[in-house]
Amino acid sequence: MNKKNIIKNLTIITPFKDKNNSRLEKTISCLYNQNLKISINQLILYDYSCKNISEIEKKYPPKKNYFLRLISINKKGIYRAINEGLDLLKKESYYIVIGAGDLIFFNNIRKIEIGNILMCQYKLSNKNEKINSLRNLYSGMPYCHNAIIFKLNNLRYSNRYSICGDYDYFLKFLKYEQVNLTKNDFFNKQISIIFESENGLSSRSFFKKNFENLYILFENIGFKFILIYLIINIKKLILSKYD
Repeated sequence: MNKKNIIKNLTIITPFKDKNNSRLEKTISCLYNQNLKISINQLILYDYSCKNISEIEKKYPPKKNYFLRLISINKKGIYRAINEGLDLLKKESYYIVIGAGDLIFFNNIRKIEIGNILMCQYKLSNKNEKINSLRNLYSGMPYCHNAIIFKLNNLRYSNRYSICGDYDYFLKFLKYEQVNLTKNDFFNKQISIIFESENGLSSRSFFKKNFENLYILFENIGFKFILIYLIINIKKLILSKYD
């Protein structure tokens, strides 16, 4: 089993590109109004075209265990934004990526026990089911990327993918950190996340998502796992027709 570390601070990276700041403030205020026992640093990486966003920093000044920083990004792409955030972190840091409009609750925890990766339980805002189990690793991203705490290392997200860069990063992370998901307990049920919408970009771009996933599998693991991916997802598609 991987050695566990006890951390008392965490960086939350939030890429943002929107004309309306209300969703972003929803996420910030959720953190700001909690009685945090661990230190939270939130990096808002916003597109340079966003207006009036600097006013947010004035509304949420630093307080005990919460620190907000807004950074303008001139390059397009969510993965470029995340990478710029990672480049700002110190070595041995831990981070999680949360989207604008999503809510994360730490429930008064004083420390997080973690090795190099940790999955937080989550649910969709329009459903009651809490998710805290992995899907098949070879069927695409096995867990919501925005519910995973990662240890910072030298890896960065590839800009060649428009939708599935998180799956590529996840597979590379497992190999780089030598994580064996079948032998370790990587779940934390104290931290909970509520996602605003279940209909994200990847769910709308069916063909692009599957094409990118197949290429990522081929590049990271090998050709034979493409067949596993196809079997699992064709079966899922067939079953969905009868729901």
